[in-house]
Amino acid sequence: MVDIAPFRALRFNPGKKSNVSDFICPPYDIISPADKEKLISKSDCNIVRIELPDGSDKEKYSLAGRLLSDWKDKTILGMDRTPSFYLIETSYRISDPFAPKKIQKRFGVLAALRLETPGKGAIKPHEKTLPKAKEDRLNLLKAVRTNISSIFGVFFDPKNQWADWVKKATQGPCLAKGKESNDLSHKLWKLDNSQLVETLKKLLKDKDLFIADGHHRYEVAWAYQEARLEKEPRAGLNAGWHRVMTYICPIEEPGLLMLPTHRLVKSHLSPKEWRAHLECLFDIRKAASMDALLKILAAPKKKGRTLGWVTREGNFLLQLKPGLPLGRCLSERHPSLQELDVVVLHDLVLAKALPPNPVKDKDIIYTRDMKEIKEKLKEEPDWTAFILTSPGVAAMAKVAESGNVMPPKTTYFYPKVPTGFTMMPLEQEIQ
Repeated sequence: MVDIAPFRALRFNPGKKSNVSDFICPPYDIISPADKEKLISKSDCNIVRIELPDGSDKEKYSLAGRLLSDWKDKTILGMDRTPSFYLIETSYRISDPFAPKKIQKRFGVLAALRLETPGKGAIKPHEKTLPKAKEDRLNLLKAVRTNISSIFGVFFDPKNQWADWVKKATQGPCLAKGKESNDLSHKLWKLDNSQLVETLKKLLKDKDLFIADGHHRYEVAWAYQEARLEKEPRAGLNAGWHRVMTYICPIEEPGLLMLPTHRLVKSHLSPKEWRAHLECLFDIRKAASMDALLKILAAPKKKGRTLGWVTREGNFLLQLKPGLPLGRCLSERHPSLQELDVVVLHDLVLAKALPPNPVKDKDIIYTRDMKEIKEKLKEEPDWTAFILTSPGVAAMAKVAESGNVMPPKTTYFYPKVPTGFTMMPLEQEIQ
């Protein structure tokens, strides 16, 4: 059972304009040092200063805690009086060969999700986590005792009840607006109407929730709860740290976009050896250009299991040979994983071409940037690239339902949920 509840959000007080563009930022894991500098230049109070604090390992977390307290004392941040859900409308357009060309809209709601043992209940992960990243986020959470950014969960809504709920939720004026770029903006509604609250809770009650993004943050929230329980074993179930701030939308949401992440690979194989290796699995057809290859791969009705292969010698379409016994070739993989092109690539192609534990950036680079691929191949002839298509949200859910995980960097949901519209202090009661 998925248990969500309204919460009292900590929010920026931008004044009469209700514009928080200068204060919001993307999630921590996609912010480069250059991005951070740009965000700080917008405002001394941009939330990136807490999401990615400056200083040494120990100092930066205490600095984040002091900043948060200071901003509350100065009423830069204020806490809502009533528990609410918070609906976000995101309008976006992205230049990517696997994305729609027109402006898209995605609706999602921020709620307090009750934690359960990772991977053991109705909340389904699909991705492995890394200890170092979890340690960083746990240290920050201990210092601020507040969810600064949310996790991202999706659910199946076959009866399309979500669309009706959103229509009712957005009838009034929005509470705040925020713009990240000319092609990415958000609107926020605060929802404390009892009927809207109960309808959404009922809609999610019998559903599974699949973690689309934020696996590290979820496991950190669980670890933080466990640590608090050790110190406060008699704490009530309404303690805020039994929950994690979560952005939720249905898999059927029209604006939900999952993009592929491609692989740049360096190995000892010569171009001739690469081709001989690939010909065991694929029919290989040359494309006139990278643009032509991308057009074929992005076509909604492409036939068969296909990948792109880009080398200094040209651009090629790889189509899995008909009748190839994948069940036998991938016998150690669950059927839900056997259906994924990325698993074919990792298990049958890269496993024989790369070291047993490929080193990120040395042997393999994960990228969505076609320009980066072209430049890398031009500069270093030992590299080759494999272009993937998105497996789709339903495939991700199928893997999660089976209790399995996808290879690293299989999914990339765009846009990321903005950080800073709402924060969830954990020292509050949430019912």
